[in-house]
Amino acid sequence: MKLHNPTILLLSITSVIGCATSPTPAPEEISQAASEIKMRLTTQSPDTLLAAKRTQLPTLYAELPRYQSEDDVQQIIANYNDAQTYASNLAVHAEDSEEKAVLSQYAEDLDYAIKPLREKNGDSMFSLLGGPAYTPEQGALLAGGGLYSFTTDRNDIDLQRSSITGFMMVNFPSNGSMGYGFQSKQNIFFNHNNAKYEGVVNFGQQSSQYFGVGYDKGSTVEMGEDTTYDANRGEYIGSLAYRFFGDWYFGANAEMNYVKATEQSDYILADQDFQDYADKPFTLGLGLVLEYDSRDFAVNAKEGLYFKANYLNFNEKIGSDSDYYKANFEFRSYYSFNPTNTIASFTQFQATKGDVPFYDLATLGGANSMRGIFKGQFIDKTAFETTVEWRHTFSRTNGLPSNHGMTLWSGIGGVGESIDKLSNDLFVSYGVGYRYQIQPKMNIRLDLGMSEFGNGFYFNFTEAF
Repeated sequence: MKLHNPTILLLSITSVIGCATSPTPAPEEISQAASEIKMRLTTQSPDTLLAAKRTQLPTLYAELPRYQSEDDVQQIIANYNDAQTYASNLAVHAEDSEEKAVLSQYAEDLDYAIKPLREKNGDSMFSLLGGPAYTPEQGALLAGGGLYSFTTDRNDIDLQRSSITGFMMVNFPSNGSMGYGFQSKQNIFFNHNNAKYEGVVNFGQQSSQYFGVGYDKGSTVEMGEDTTYDANRGEYIGSLAYRFFGDWYFGANAEMNYVKATEQSDYILADQDFQDYADKPFTLGLGLVLEYDSRDFAVNAKEGLYFKANYLNFNEKIGSDSDYYKANFEFRSYYSFNPTNTIASFTQFQATKGDVPFYDLATLGGANSMRGIFKGQFIDKTAFETTVEWRHTFSRTNGLPSNHGMTLWSGIGGVGESIDKLSNDLFVSYGVGYRYQIQPKMNIRLDLGMSEFGNGFYFNFTEAF
């Protein structure tokens, strides 16, 4: 089994929690609180809620209060945290089964309401994950990172929430040479969603895999010492687009790659497609992007469509070591037939032409593409893939969606020297995944992808598409 990405021991820190000893409540206090919860009103004004009893706070998203004052925002968040602690303590000490059930449900509802309350009021949130991991390619690892979400204008209730993820990895492979890597993804929205920035940053010194160009090499060469090479690597992909009509956006994009091999196997030293670019480690491309985006939430959509067409020109005149161009087209659709079930689809076509280095050819595989295929196992001048995924959120005892979910997916893809050869050798990947909503509408995911070429575990923030 190939572990394509680390399987990481999870540690989540989303708020600073103060520990205090709660006094044992009297039976009369427990009974009164349970009675108030049964009768509580959820139509109070925000001003009233700032001074509301612990037993009278609304928990449904539509009824959560929203404030303009930052002081009021922090006060209502403190009220909810205090009420959740209070209700939990009463539930622990309640002897009557009905009262215990009422108090426990209210405590759970408050717990689920606190993060949506913060999100609705534009409060920034940071979640930290980290721990040990292992992959055959990189050996033992220590990995840590976080998800930071925020709004660029907290007074704009319709503005999509922005997010930045980042992971740092330090690895200790069996050959004794320590490696490191950093990965980050950014989605930032401005000005009533009329402008948006998307970016990806990766860099480090790591062992990588090179099978060769084309389907035949990707499907027959065994991953091992022959396919392994060490390299200093850097990557930046970014686009800035502006709404010009309806849900249509137009803008500019850029891409920068740096791959300098430091150790190579005899197999790689004999591969001409690799060696032609061993001394051309840097490429820089500029281009244009056209998008249609009607998704309700970019990083975890439930409804809507997304289309993207981008073109990049890599030219020695702007500092690139190679001259070539890349075109990419992708289409995503999302349909929810109830609050806990979504069907999502992803289709992508990649094409390159010119003096294209091996490290920037059309590529399939990895955490976001044909999961179950090693990233870079299949590379060529053109590539195509389509994946359909069912996303299910488990329900709580009260019937509302919980923080836990699962996914099932299947995809088909192919690579070729030209478009007419894409369908010659198709391959399939499929898998199952677990989801945990670490922040409102933002998940961490643990996926097991499978294919005829092996299996892979993937851990990451947000969805694959």
